[in-house]
Amino acid sequence: IALIICVSVLGSMNGQILTGARVYYAIGRDHPILSPLAHWHPKRNTPIRSLLIQAAISLALIAALGQYENGFINLLNFTTPIFWTFFGLVGFSLFVLRIREPDRDRPYRVHLFPLVPLIFCASCAFMIYSSVSYAVEHRTYEAVLAIAVLVIGLAVSLFLRSCSGGPIPGETPAKETDA
Repeated sequence: IALIICVSVLGSMNGQILTGARVYYAIGRDHPILSPLAHWHPKRNTPIRSLLIQAAISLALIAALGQYENGFINLLNFTTPIFWTFFGLVGFSLFVLRIREPDRDRPYRVHLFPLVPLIFCASCAFMIYSSVSYAVEHRTYEAVLAIAVLVIGLAVSLFLRSCSGGPIPGETPAKETDA
């Protein structure tokens, strides 16, 4: 069973690394001030700068929270509420997009809509509640710090949106469908 868990965790980490770097890449394309993140490596066909920034952020979190006793738990307390919040927002976006754009072509159909997304969103809400209640019960500061980072990120995002002139022209990956 331990081997199965290890393989599952490694697969999940791989997915998070690849997805996270592409999120930074998209942010770089959408905001000219962050355009260095929108660099696509021609030979490796990857958002190399975004991968490096993501690695730097991960190392900074490890350095900041991992040096204390229970370092791994500190990292979990910091990341879990935000992780599940954004997963929940993705699930919620299905409902928003169905209302805003009801006639849009959807190449992938969500089976048993709206039941499956509702269960997913409810599960995310429960995980958010569980992680925050754990932090409150154990009087840890990591969840509060994570919320502060999220609020700062939201403020920066709003600032960048007000300064941005739109996506950067000409910076597209070799195979955008694979990105």
